[in-house]
Amino acid sequence: MNNQWALTGPDPPLLYDPGEDTVVCYNPASGDTYRLSRPAATLLSQLSQHPASLDSLEQQLAASAGAAGSEGQSVDVSALLEEMEALGLIRRAH
Repeated sequence: MNNQWALTGPDPPLLYDPGEDTVVCYNPASGDTYRLSRPAATLLSQLSQHPASLDSLEQQLAASAGAAGSEGQSVDVSALLEEMEALGLIRRAH
């Protein structure tokens, strides 16, 4: 089963990249602020454009990591999605 993932609210979270290992994320729907890993922020940015499947997000993350010279770093995309779902940033869109 290839679930789709989408943002939880109508307004995308705001991302601030201070140039460090983490990205600051503000969720306007809840008013909460989080620190996300760069891969998680990349996934969230992709989902801000349109809902996507796990396979599609894995491919997009691999492509962006390769472009950034981060090859060789394995990222569990499914786990990142579940963590962001638990934070209320994204949801499964069946």
